[in-house]
Amino acid sequence: VNDELNAFKVFETLNARGVRLSSTDLLKNYLFSLASADELHDTQIKHLEERWESIVTLLGNESFPEFLRVYWNSRHKLIRKTDLFKTIRKHIKSKEDAFKLVKEIELSADAYTALKDIQDVRWSEESKYLKQLSMYRVKQPFSVLLASYENFFESDRKGFLSIVRAISILSFRYNVICNNPPNEQERFYNKIAVRIECKELSSASLVIKALDEIYPKDEVFKSAFAAKQLKTTDNRNKKIVRHILCEIEKNVSGVGRDENDDKFNIEHILPENPDDSWEDIDDTKIDSMTYRLGNMTLLETSNNREASNKSYQEKLMIYSRSSLTMTQNLPKNYTKWNLNSIDSRQKKLANLATSIWKISELS
Repeated sequence: VNDELNAFKVFETLNARGVRLSSTDLLKNYLFSLASADELHDTQIKHLEERWESIVTLLGNESFPEFLRVYWNSRHKLIRKTDLFKTIRKHIKSKEDAFKLVKEIELSADAYTALKDIQDVRWSEESKYLKQLSMYRVKQPFSVLLASYENFFESDRKGFLSIVRAISILSFRYNVICNNPPNEQERFYNKIAVRIECKELSSASLVIKALDEIYPKDEVFKSAFAAKQLKTTDNRNKKIVRHILCEIEKNVSGVGRDENDDKFNIEHILPENPDDSWEDIDDTKIDSMTYRLGNMTLLETSNNREASNKSYQEKLMIYSRSSLTMTQNLPKNYTKWNLNSIDSRQKKLANLATSIWKISELS
């Protein structure tokens, strides 16, 4: 081959196992080749190997290539997965660069795995918001979270917490409710991360203010929430609906509820499989009505079984003896249940949600 990059390309494509190598396999090969270019003492090579193994151990079940891209994008212009090795190689030219990069990657791997682990001992209130990001299955903000951890966690713990909270709220608005395109979001977070690393965004408040560019405004969010459907046959959606209903119940009653508590379930007011008492509902609209947020509430498990597919009038008696305020309110506010009732209730829930999932600094 006529140059080293082509040599690595051949190594990537035609290795002995017949398996295409990842960017991290290629990077390891390249870094060790740099380190071996001059006469190096065996202990230096051993030290590099130990550091690399330490990174692999730190990451555990996390994907090394995925982490490497997050690490790089938290400090440099956004790059695609396919260009990762080629881009890093352009920046790393000497054995000194190689040792420095491995040291930085090791430190970032520790922070990254912590951000992915809500049980990590260093977290207190942050774990709540990191858990929410995991539930939302949102990955785009991790470049900003990594940069924020490295720049604010030690010096401004309260500020770091406020960033994590703001990103969770933004993700709920942007990804979960508004379903906005994630690609645009990734480019945006990359710019924020780079600005943090170069000290342009030197405080948590500046980072949060910078989020305003893609923060869905109240009216946009409220409109999207008022029309939102979440099919609870999907496990991720079911968790999100429980989360939404628990937060709203806390807001209206002042009582916090454990989202994982099996003492209560999601109750579909118009049942998923309605009996004959619901025959006045158009069959073609049942699916679109059933999974509207306005059609769902929380109900004690035993009451939920009793309510089952019964008529709305029969359910009202069950709702009236519930300990959950949002469910107790149904008989008071709605004598019958139809599409208009769902629309009306969901608009009220949208108003509550707008005040619950709100970054006050961006108001």
